[in-house]
Amino acid sequence: MATLVQGTVKFPAKVFETKYGPRAQMVVRLQDGQEVKLWGSPDGPLMHYEKGAAVALVEKNGKYEPLMTGLDGVVEDNHKENGLEIPTPVDDRVAQECELMAICFHKMSELLPDVDTALVQAMATSVYIQLHR
Repeated sequence: MATLVQGTVKFPAKVFETKYGPRAQMVVRLQDGQEVKLWGSPDGPLMHYEKGAAVALVEKNGKYEPLMTGLDGVVEDNHKENGLEIPTPVDDRVAQECELMAICFHKMSELLPDVDTALVQAMATSVYIQLHR
């Protein structure tokens, strides 16, 4: 089961040469003080975070991923939508929050497939609000 956690970027992504080729690494401090290293593609989403930025992570089996890859493993370019450039960093934060809300709704819909959509949306909103407290 996946868990959503919040953290802050301690060290922004740097690209390292590894035996698997170039990989980006970013260090995130979680709310409980634990520091985790995230690895990803040098042209992936990790490169978009700056020091001190809030980041939502999905933890599954002891591994952490930025929220934008948590649903289906597909990394989307948050800087383009319908072919238009999206300004950063404010819109990056908005995109992250929208993705978090979408995950809450998606998960609630999976857990309660026979419940009315309006009720699922209200319950997902409650979960979203609790994650920010």
